[in-house]
Amino acid sequence: MTTEYVEPVPDYETEAGPTPRHEPEPEVVVPVRIVEGDARHEIRRHQYRAVRIIAADAGKVVNVIGKRDLRARLEIVNTHATDAVILLDNQTDSDWQGYRLAGGQKTELLHSEGPVFAVLPAAAVNDILLSVADEYSVMEQDED
Repeated sequence: MTTEYVEPVPDYETEAGPTPRHEPEPEVVVPVRIVEGDARHEIRRHQYRAVRIIAADAGKVVNVIGKRDLRARLEIVNTHATDAVILLDNQTDSDWQGYRLAGGQKTELLHSEGPVFAVLPAAAVNDILLSVADEYSVMEQDED
């Protein structure tokens, strides 16, 4: 079998000069914002508090923690050994609409920015102490 040498076809020329076989694609300009060099960054802050719910006020809704923008995590611990508390997301809800947090248990809410309320069942005889850990984000700017 013999191989035949084929001459490459040169670009053809016009009066304006040589013309390439393939026209280059037009350049597209897109505005870009560089964020790596930005001096602002997100940091996490924590707030801890304890909320006592009095047994004499059983059936009365208590505000455990208010609304916070950019909340990343909220942890609520029922420190009582046996008695439960009902957690609500609305102050006008009744105790059967909430989440029952048993004694000695904890619950964790992720990315929940709304307020949390609590109520003791009507038959409660002991005070309940709730331990609340609130983790939230803030944007701060470096001072150079």
